[in-house]
This record gives sequence, C-alpha cells and structure tokens, in this order.
Amino acid sequence: MNFDYFNKVMEETKPIIERYDADMKNIEKEKGQKKKTGTESRKQKLVQELQTDSKFASRCLASGIVDQTTTWWYGNLPRSLDAKESYMRNTRALKKESFPLPDCIEQHWPSSWPSDWVGFEIPFTLQTPWYSKDDRPFHVLDNPLRKDRVFGVPFMSASSWKGMLRWAFAMRTGQIGPNLETDEKKLEPYKKQELHLFGNERGEQKKFQSGALQFYPTWFDAIDFELINPHDRARRAGTNPILYEVVPAGTKGILKLLYAPAPGEAKKDKVERVECLCALIEAIRLLLGTYGISAKRTVGWGTAEIDCENSTVWIREDNEFSSLMNKSSTDRDSKEYTPPKSEFKELMDDKGNPIGVLLKDGTLISKTQFRKLGDAKPSIGDSGPCTSELYMKFYAWYTDNGSQYQKTLDKKEEEKSSPIIRGYPWLKFS
Repeated sequence: MNFDYFNKVMEETKPIIERYDADMKNIEKEKGQKKKTGTESRKQKLVQELQTDSKFASRCLASGIVDQTTTWWYGNLPRSLDAKESYMRNTRALKKESFPLPDCIEQHWPSSWPSDWVGFEIPFTLQTPWYSKDDRPFHVLDNPLRKDRVFGVPFMSASSWKGMLRWAFAMRTGQIGPNLETDEKKLEPYKKQELHLFGNERGEQKKFQSGALQFYPTWFDAIDFELINPHDRARRAGTNPILYEVVPAGTKGILKLLYAPAPGEAKKDKVERVECLCALIEAIRLLLGTYGISAKRTVGWGTAEIDCENSTVWIREDNEFSSLMNKSSTDRDSKEYTPPKSEFKELMDDKGNPIGVLLKDGTLISKTQFRKLGDAKPSIGDSGPCTSELYMKFYAWYTDNGSQYQKTLDKKEEEKSSPIIRGYPWLKFS
C-alpha cells in the first residue's frame, strides 16, 4: 500500500467512522435489550457502509474492506478496536462462491508429456485448521492468513509444498528427527532419492541441480478465526489470547504435483524411479495425515485426510509405471485370455472379426454349416482349406477370447496413433 493510496483510503473511510462513532455514542446512552440490539444493528450497517460490493474475496480480502479497516486501525480514528471486529464480520459472511479463480490460472496438466513423467492429483479434507502468515506489510490483524494479492483467495504456495514434503521425506528416511539413522551407507540411497526429487537445498553451492518434482499451489474456499491462549507455566492460566485467521477444518483442497525428470536424469542420479515415487507417496501420507501442512503444527494444525477414492495418478500408457499399475489385472487376464494361434488369425480380419464366410446373421456358423461350404472354405496359408476339426477349435477359442482379442488390437491401434495419458486410482499405485 503506497502513501497516495493510503491517503485516498483514509479520506473515504474517515467520514464513515466518524458517523459510526457518533451513532454508537447515542446508542450507548440506551439501556438493556435496546442498547444490545442497537449496537449489533449499527455494527452490521458499518460493514455495508465500508464496502457495499463485498460479494467477492477480491473486493474484501485483497482490497476494499481489508484496506479500510487497516487504515482505521493504524490511522488513529475513533473506536479503532472495532476495526478488527468489522473485518471479521465481513470475512465470516463470505460464501464458497466468493472465492472464484479465473479460468486463466486453472491448474491443467500439460496436453502431452514425455513417457517417464507422472502426475499426482490428491484431494484432501482438513481435519484441523490451516494457517500460513500473509506477507502484507499492513493488515488490521496481527496474524492474517496468506492470500493471493489479486484475488484474495487463501492458498498454500508451491514452494511451501516443496519445503514441507522435502522435510517429511527426510523424516521418513531417518535423515532428521527422533529416529535418526547414523549408518551413512543406509542413508546414501535416500539422499540420492531426495536430491533427485527435490534438488539441492537453498544455499548449497556445489553440484547444484533442480529437482524432478514440479509443484502446484493449493487454493482454499473458506476462512474463519481461531484463538490460541498460551498458558503461564507457573499459574497454568492464559493471559493473552492470540487471534489467528485460518482456513477451518472441513475445508477441501487438492495437492497437485508433477514428476518431470529431464531425459536421463534418473540414471545420472543413480536412482530407481519406481522406488523414488513409492518413497514419495509414503512421505505424502505422513505429511498430510500425521505431521500436518500448516504453521503451528505443534498444536496439531494442518492435518488432513486424503480422499483416496478420488485421488488419481496420471501416467502415459507407454510408461513403465503403467505396466506396474496394470500388473494385477494383467496377471488376471493372462489366466483368462488366450492369444490366438497363427492358424486362427487366418480366419479373422485385421480388427479381430471372423471373416464373412464364417458368419451368418452376425454369428459364427455351426460345424454342419461349415461342412456345407465346400470349396468356399477359407485357406490356411499353404496348408490348404481349413478342416472341420480346426474350425471347431477356432470356434471354441473365439467364443471365450474373441472380444478380449479385439480389445487388444484396439489398444495397439491407439498406441500407434499417440500415447494416451490415463488416470489410475491412487490406491492401485500405493
């Protein structure tokens, strides 16, 4: 907030607050219920006077009321203690639809990516409040929640995700924390994985490299307020409650990150990609479910429950992780599905359908009908016409495996045209 803007907001706000002060002095002369009702009514009217267009967070939390109440607080205007209450009243009145984001910053995956990239999309629900301090130089609250400077929407930045997840990864692997591993040989593979995923820590000068993980911010659509009341150890009583603006428990968010290594980077870092991502998934679980993603984690803030059923891992079909995803289903299919013999392929077209002479009304003909074909029987390479015995073997195979064979051909055709990025359930990967 520059000086000229500060003066402009002061000029707009000062007469509103002076009228409010005069009205409150008259109301305070009343007694009982009339005084209580009049006070509440006038405070609600004040919020409307400060900013009539308070439907969206961008007009309340990025500008508008937040600037007016801040000016009121710092500008020595009457009843400055009511500035915080006015801000809180307005903020609590905001609905979910008050936090819209424009389409231009919607977080979409790239339209295509290399075969070894993997995307994670993990919805979660906060179990306890979430807090990260805003970096505004002037604010009516001492502990405002971090919000986008343009849209006023609370968010957790990509850099915060990276830092916290790196810390959780180090905790899980025994590099830091109470379960510290002292054997350097055991720690060496974990350090290589951490370097591959997250890159060097800030301040390191040697062998600097960026990590393979690309993070997205997480946006929230609700705001509330919490009090922390530190207790005196001797008296065991709180003396100075501290107000925090927070994202309340029950709010939903999405952790979104992309594993995007440079070509040959995993080999250069001497790590196995599957092992790295499995360790990453475990770190995500610990961070959200146990450690928390908020400031004030020591009081239990920032823990969340992962929505496993709706969490998705995005993988290109020609990726090695895709085969890992399909391993269980492939094992099952290999028991149920039998590929066709070369002789059977002679009796089908390129799409896996029986050739026309073997069909009647869309279904395979019987053994008796096949015998009546005579010279019209299809040839099997250089072996001559197909025999009745071979046809019945084909008949039995096609009845059990024909549809699966056609799906296999369709999938191969798709892979030839362009690699497809498919979403797999988080539970299947983990």
